[in-house]
Amino acid sequence: MKLLIKTIALIFLIFTAFGAQAALPAKSDTEAMLPYMTAVKNQGGRSLCTVFSFTALLESLILKKFPQIKPKQLDLSEQWAQYVFALKSKSGGGSGAFLEDIFTQVKKYGIADEQYLPYDGTLWSAQSPQLSIERCGPLKDVMSQRRCYSSHYSPTLIGLDDTKLTDLGYEDFAQARASAQQNFELIGDIKSATVSLQKAKEYLAKGIPVVLKVRVYFGSWNHAAGKQYGIDIDANQYAKGVVTYPDAGSMDRIMSEKNPVAIHSVLLIGYDDTVPVTYNRLMKDGTTKQLTRTGVFYFKNSWSKQTFGKNFKLGKKTVPGFGMIVQDYAAMGQFFVMSLGE
Repeated sequence: MKLLIKTIALIFLIFTAFGAQAALPAKSDTEAMLPYMTAVKNQGGRSLCTVFSFTALLESLILKKFPQIKPKQLDLSEQWAQYVFALKSKSGGGSGAFLEDIFTQVKKYGIADEQYLPYDGTLWSAQSPQLSIERCGPLKDVMSQRRCYSSHYSPTLIGLDDTKLTDLGYEDFAQARASAQQNFELIGDIKSATVSLQKAKEYLAKGIPVVLKVRVYFGSWNHAAGKQYGIDIDANQYAKGVVTYPDAGSMDRIMSEKNPVAIHSVLLIGYDDTVPVTYNRLMKDGTTKQLTRTGVFYFKNSWSKQTFGKNFKLGKKTVPGFGMIVQDYAAMGQFFVMSLGE
C-alpha cells in the first residue's frame, strides 16, 4: 500500500510539473513591459554591460513596485555600481563584472542616483586621460590603482567622512554615497537568484524582467569586430536588433571560440515562441547557408539607440536600442533575477 501511495504521489508530481510547463503561454505581453523601461543608455568604451543590465533590472523593478515614480524620474548610477563592485573584485574590476558580485555590493552599499555620480564611458589607463593620472597615479599598490582605473575613483574614498571628501574635492562622491543610503528605501532587502530558461520565461510571463548573460559570437550579434576574424556580418540585422545563432560548422562559431571570451549582458523583457528568425551563415567550407530558428527573447541593450537596434520594431512600434535574440542562443547563457524587499 505504501509503495502504491508513493507511486501515485510521484505520478501526480510529474503530471503537475508537465502541466505547469504546458500552461506557460506561447508568448508574453512584451509591449506591456515598455512603461517600466527607463531610457536606453550607452556603456561606451568600457566593458560594463553587466553593470548596465543590473541597473536596468533594478530600475524596472522599482518602477513596478512604486507606480508613482515615472521612468523619466529614475536614473541609477552605473558609475556608483561599478565603483562598489570594484571594491570587491579580485581583478580590480577592469575585465567586466559578475552580476552576483554587483548584487552583493549594492546590497551592502546601496545604489546612488545618476545625477550625483554621472557615467563616463571613457576607458581609463595609466597613460590617459589626465584625470586618471591625477586620481589613480598616486595610489601606492597595484590593486588600488586597478580599481581606480576601472571605476574612475580611488577605493580609499569609501572610508572617508563627508568633511574629508569635500576638502579633497570629492563632494560629488559624498552626495552619491548619501543618495545610495537614501535609496535603500526603494530597493529594500533585495534578493537574487540564477534560474533556468523555463523559469526565466515564467518570470517574463508575469511581467518581471530577467537579465541574460551570454558569450558573444560576433556573427550572431552582427558585431563589426567579427570582420577581422573572417566572420560574416549583416549590418541590416544589426540595425534591426536581430541576434541569431552561432551554428556548428559556421565561421562565427569557429572563429569566435578561437578568440578571447567576450561576454555580453542584456535585460530580457519578453519572449515569443512562435517568431521565426531567418539568416544567412558563412560556413567553414566557404558555402553560405540560409537558416531559420523559431522562438525569441526580446531585450533592452546598452549600446545606445543610434546604433544597435536603431530600427527595432516590436509589433508596430519602433523601439530604438532594443532587440531580439533567438532562444536557442540565449539557452547557452545564464539567467539572473532579483526581487525587492519591503
